Amino acid sequence: MCPHCGRDAPIVYRGPLAYCSACDKPRIPLSAAGVNLTGKPAKLGGKLAAGLGWGVIAIMLAVATIFGAVLQALFPPGAVVGWVVGAVIAALGIGAGVLLLLGGRFLERTGDKAAMNARREALFALAQNQRGIVRSDLASQALGVTTAEADAILTALSREPDSGATLEVDGDGKLYYRFARFAPAAPWPPEDAKVRVDAPPAGQPGSTGTLVGEPAVEDAEPDDAALTRRAR
Repeated sequence: MCPHCGRDAPIVYRGPLAYCSACDKPRIPLSAAGVNLTGKPAKLGGKLAAGLGWGVIAIMLAVATIFGAVLQALFPPGAVVGWVVGAVIAALGIGAGVLLLLGGRFLERTGDKAAMNARREALFALAQNQRGIVRSDLASQALGVTTAEADAILTALSREPDSGATLEVDGDGKLYYRFARFAPAAPWPPEDAKVRVDAPPAGQPGSTGTLVGEPAVEDAEPDDAALTRRAR
């Protein structure tokens, strides 16, 4: 829990210093998950495993070719010993390489999922602290990424049906993301709104249309009656 805002929010590292992703106040390093570090070790391990897998495949194919050629030269013409040994070595190398590639892909996916979960927690904590309104510049500060990357993350989050986040536009034409679970419900219709009431058919009482919220205007007297009163 952050001692400043009381949110169970991850921390974001800016250099050696750590800050709360919800209120941006200083936090103790390693006191919570680092939103911009979570998942990086797994993704790095996945890339290393993938590179090692391709390296194993390439090396083992070269070894299989060399051993196969040497054995074919040692044995009489028509022998298949070199081909068999080379094929076995190549198969073992390809199998080991494929396992490394699959393991690397799994590690990368695990890292991506962990990073996305940490970002979701940080954005929800930020939205709760901001009363449901999050802009891209605040999100970039909370996640430790650029504004463009933060906007892409918010856009992807708004497309998830269970996130409750929607992209909206304020009165100045600026975009923001509204998290319904944290944003206060606005009254509807607004108190200062004026709704026009349709005029009823002719011949019925109240045939003149009015605006709700505006005082009704009394009917003016006929001009003849006003002239008679003035003459008196």
